[in-house]
Amino acid sequence: MLEGEYGPGTQRAMTFLKKLGEALGAEKMARVTSTHILAGLPTEILEQMTEGVTKTKTVVSLMPGFDPIYWREKYHLVSDKETCGSVSLANEKDYAKNLAILKKLKVLPTFTCTPYTVGIVPRRSDVCIWSGTSGQNAANSMFGARAPRHSVTTSLASSVTGVVPYQGLLKPENRFAELLINTEELSLNNFTYADYGALGYYVGRVAGTRNIVFEDLPNTLTLEQCKYLTSPLTTDGACTMCHIVGVTPEAPTLEAALGGKKAKEVLRVRKKDMQDVRDMFNDASGNEVKLAVFGCPHLTILELRELASLLENRRMKEEAQLMAGVSNITYAMAKEAGYIDTIVKAGAILNNCCVSGSNPLVHISGVSAVATNSARAARFFHTQTAGRCRTYYGDMESCVNLVTTAD
Repeated sequence: MLEGEYGPGTQRAMTFLKKLGEALGAEKMARVTSTHILAGLPTEILEQMTEGVTKTKTVVSLMPGFDPIYWREKYHLVSDKETCGSVSLANEKDYAKNLAILKKLKVLPTFTCTPYTVGIVPRRSDVCIWSGTSGQNAANSMFGARAPRHSVTTSLASSVTGVVPYQGLLKPENRFAELLINTEELSLNNFTYADYGALGYYVGRVAGTRNIVFEDLPNTLTLEQCKYLTSPLTTDGACTMCHIVGVTPEAPTLEAALGGKKAKEVLRVRKKDMQDVRDMFNDASGNEVKLAVFGCPHLTILELRELASLLENRRMKEEAQLMAGVSNITYAMAKEAGYIDTIVKAGAILNNCCVSGSNPLVHISGVSAVATNSARAARFFHTQTAGRCRTYYGDMESCVNLVTTAD
């Protein structure tokens, strides 16, 4: 590959990975099972790394972003800015060119930040080079796959070459927990998704780059509960490996999660810590909220069922909106189940884009107060608007009630 035998695109991708590996001190490359790349990559980079490539060497799925064509055609929103929040925007011409290249390469058009909900389910020890930190956290923490924190460029290069530098969380010795999380003081029986999000955000901020282990969470945690817990770990920190004893494949016991060693530190999460997070994310009053946002990360079929139930016989208040992020695949299943008809009848917006980091209603239309049940989304709205957009943080039902009224 380095010598150009497989074409110029593969040579460029391999050269990039070789330099990256040398910078990270990797001794060799590892075989990659699946990659998750961003459709809105800079077109020049996509063209250069795929020149002469007719087939990717891994299963490749697509991450959502800001689709300028979609938002202009469907909602008449056009951005004349180079960035939307902190997310770079592709113009319509470049975005269309990107999609044509990706389609030619037979990339799966998943357009989701939760590939594990649409059939891309990693096995233990699979190497997943996924764009998007929520997906990386899920791969490591829920499935025991090996998903180091890498850039979108690395994901593209790995999809072309089928390899990635062997370092970081790919190495078993780097996956053991260092920080033990104790939640004895919390009433977990009544935890909502928003509560799990607040817990994940707080712990991730304290953990920094350290791997963590929860010793006393229920071993019956659902996929959705795990998603809300692990997705905000990287919003103000860089914790990408979260062991949940009895849930994470590598953590059947606390001893296994710690690698047979004693935890370097114990963090006892207090009720006050949780309240501090809620207070930080509740800087908007209910009366200010004109938009409710769900789906960061994208909603599962069970969450769509819940949303449809909450919207039954309700409609949007005047000047209020509700937006839900969902993959095309999950949308199709929810449509068959009748959930979508109920949600749309109430006046809600459903799309496969990123509903927080590059939400055009916030970054282009200027909505200044958003209700959400996602700690990840709440933090993104705060940071990517430099505090202009405030949030109301609560469970799905309370957020729905702020923007709807009985029909």
